[in-house]
Amino acid sequence: MPDFDEVVASSDVVVNDDVRDAILESDVGPQVLYHLAENDELAKKISGMSTKAALREIGKLEERLSAKPEVKTDPVVKSRAPAPINPIRGGSAPLDLPINSDGEFHGTYAQWKANRKAGKIR
Repeated sequence: MPDFDEVVASSDVVVNDDVRDAILESDVGPQVLYHLAENDELAKKISGMSTKAALREIGKLEERLSAKPEVKTDPVVKSRAPAPINPIRGGSAPLDLPINSDGEFHGTYAQWKANRKAGKIR
């Protein structure tokens, strides 16, 4: 701000000590002071408020002045890749059938009949 000294010196608004200290301790204090010197109506409004209300207004002003401009990013583009494959999964648990590797049943007739009714064997 090349004209900082001139703008601040031209303002004749007086605020109480607590508000002045808040402006001086602020990270953006010079910007707040410059903004208040440019906007006499806002500065007079703040000087006429109670200390707590004036500090709230200074805090709001600090927030506006310290806000960084948003960086525009490219919108997210949906991928044209095919959907992922479904991996092979394990089958059901092996049957507890008394059948050997040749496919011969080695059990009792009752076991064979029960497995046949359950559809486990043909």
